[in-house]
Amino acid sequence: VSVDTKLCAKINKIRFCIFPKHYDYNLHEPITYPYEGTPCDSSVLNENNFAEYNGCAPGNDWDFTRFNPAHFQHIEKCIQALMNLGIEADLIVMHPYDRWGFSKLTQMESRVYLEYCIARLSAYRNLWWSLANEYEVLYEKSLEDWDEYGKILMEKDIYVHLISIHDIIAPYPKRTWMTHCSIQSGELHRIIFWKREYGIPII
Repeated sequence: VSVDTKLCAKINKIRFCIFPKHYDYNLHEPITYPYEGTPCDSSVLNENNFAEYNGCAPGNDWDFTRFNPAHFQHIEKCIQALMNLGIEADLIVMHPYDRWGFSKLTQMESRVYLEYCIARLSAYRNLWWSLANEYEVLYEKSLEDWDEYGKILMEKDIYVHLISIHDIIAPYPKRTWMTHCSIQSGELHRIIFWKREYGIPII
């Protein structure tokens, strides 16, 4: 993490992902991957459709039973660097913007991944958990799936870090595992109603 310290005086939280993100203006390969294996050859993907992959492009070969320690060591260094600057690390656990297949994990693979993240990262005091970025776009996940992940975090993170989930259409329904609402909306006049509905902080 390389951050301008003058800027740091004006911010106190940064959201970032564990999985690499495939998106417009962000089409390069990451420096590491979360699993052992081989990524798709992005050089042979159709340039006209390159930004349209949403899930898994042909050619990926991952072993979802073997995590890549170097990837998580890098995440740990980032969280530590932010902590040294007095900045909270709002860590996005899952997201849909993907060409490597990480958004297509089975429910069992997702549970193992989440428990690995808890074991590796929960000791950092500046950590927040964001279960997803724009959870509705992860079409293969149901509300029941997200609720299971939230309960796993609540039960297994013994340090009781903050937990939420980020939307694209509507705020996630009120749940006991949520410590705050992470809402993407321009309708700021609704904050007072959300506060009454949820009874927890609104961000």
